[in-house]
Amino acid sequence: MRGLNRLLAAHLYVITPDATPNRVVEVASAAVRGGTDAIQLRHKSLARGELLALARRIRAITRTAGVIFVVNDHVDVALLSEADGVHLGPDDLAIASARRIAGGRLFIGASASSPEAARAAIAEGADYLGSGPAFATPIKTEKRPRGGDPPPPCDAGRLMKLEGIGESELLRRILPYLTTSGYAVVAGEDDAAVWPSLDPDHPEDYVVASCDTSVEGIHFDLSWMSAADAGHRALALALGDLAAKGAAPKYALVALAAPRSWSVETVVGLYQGIRRLADRVDLAIAGGDTTAIDGPGVLNLTVLGTTSLVPLARARARPGWVVAVTGPLGAAAVALRERRGLLLDPKFHEGSLLNQAELCCGDISDGLVREMEKFAVASGAGCIIRAAEVPVAPGATMEDALTSGEEVELVCVGPEDKMRDAGLSAFGVMTSEGSVRVVDARGADVALAARGYDHFA
Repeated sequence: MRGLNRLLAAHLYVITPDATPNRVVEVASAAVRGGTDAIQLRHKSLARGELLALARRIRAITRTAGVIFVVNDHVDVALLSEADGVHLGPDDLAIASARRIAGGRLFIGASASSPEAARAAIAEGADYLGSGPAFATPIKTEKRPRGGDPPPPCDAGRLMKLEGIGESELLRRILPYLTTSGYAVVAGEDDAAVWPSLDPDHPEDYVVASCDTSVEGIHFDLSWMSAADAGHRALALALGDLAAKGAAPKYALVALAAPRSWSVETVVGLYQGIRRLADRVDLAIAGGDTTAIDGPGVLNLTVLGTTSLVPLARARARPGWVVAVTGPLGAAAVALRERRGLLLDPKFHEGSLLNQAELCCGDISDGLVREMEKFAVASGAGCIIRAAEVPVAPGATMEDALTSGEEVELVCVGPEDKMRDAGLSAFGVMTSEGSVRVVDARGADVALAARGYDHFA
């Protein structure tokens, strides 16, 4: 059930106050920045339509950050806002009735103020219980704090699994163990790292480094794609981060975990495809590693390039900046449906010019909407995308253009005048709310079947 696995490992569960919708959004945004694992929207005075609008705003914020979202009392609002769960009190809809309505789309929590109420809620099928407040709170002034000892810090039997955590939340949890200071673009600020060059002949340059992994059956399929084309695509996608930062490619390391069932020709074909593109972009394949596994195949590429400018990291994006791309989107989705290998050429020339124009760029490896969510996580600035203005590749749908990954085009954000001078047409604007919205020509939210690719969703 979506979100329940993450809830079992949550340490901080924030409940919003009865306040104006804008104030509630501010509280939710601050809680997300502060590291909460879950947010419950609890509002007793808003009309149902206003509550739904507020729920959708908070859902956008929590989805971007990988935070669990729960709606208090109202199963319908929880479902319509695509919440992870609903929390019910003794005066709300019965748990069994809520389960019949929601099916497996929501986990269901229940308030229980006594052991008897807790046992009854569990018997009805509650997924978790709320038995508080543990401390004095302005939310439940009529209830006496329970106090007591805190729970143990870890229950090894309930450790959280990777599936369902979301890439943003996983990054948040491992970021404390990465080096986040001391160089130009640090971990957590962008998909690429940047540090000063150690080359005595070019001390003014900067090194741009990134790595990318392609997994058989997810990123490439050898049942209809040649090994050489798979190798070419894997390198092209890895180089997308260098192109986005305006860097010229210099070196690459290739690590391959090859299934024992593969033929030697398959392995050689992968490297042939990698070398084919490397020669085209003047990139040296400097080495790497190989190992044998039972499968599937895993290809990891570490790429390094140089630039004379410190590129703008995603974390530097600001509200009021506009959003544009270098070309039509959705071609990768069309090629996948047609089982046709699409050989990509990284946009190094375009990336160099855009970085010289002081724009902040990223690749579109996981879909446009998902990439903008990455901007939001890094910078705190969300955006509004006007779907009808996004350029669409021949044969692609609007949803393809918004969510198709493994695109060769770059997405850029920056001041409107600089974007216009660079020759790009804006279709979106960065906002202070921290959420990513897709709207139609009337300004209404567009419902998407998916928002792009997330390895850990």
